[in-house]
Amino acid sequence: MLTSCEAYGRGIALVTVEGELDSAAAPALWEELSAYLDCGFRRLVLDLGGCSLSDAAGLDALADVARRAARRRFVIVAPRPELRRILDSAGPGRAPAIYPSVSEALRAC
Repeated sequence: MLTSCEAYGRGIALVTVEGELDSAAAPALWEELSAYLDCGFRRLVLDLGGCSLSDAAGLDALADVARRAARRRFVIVAPRPELRRILDSAGPGRAPAIYPSVSEALRAC
């Protein structure tokens, strides 16, 4: 898994994930996203458009970050259909908002 981050005005961090979000990569992603929250970013935009696979550990990491960011804005961009179905199954209010593009997610933040 590779990640990159871009900072935007208004305390927004755009984190792009490429590769597999699995049990090997999930702890590193959780640490990275948590570090952005600790640094004061109030909004996290997680672009999963290049994420090819996610297992239970990857989904747990996303859920943990969503809980940790409870008073902040955490959104996900372009998850693959199978990941989107899993996120949607969490039910209203439990999963982060999902947007089809980075530009739409940034406008919403």
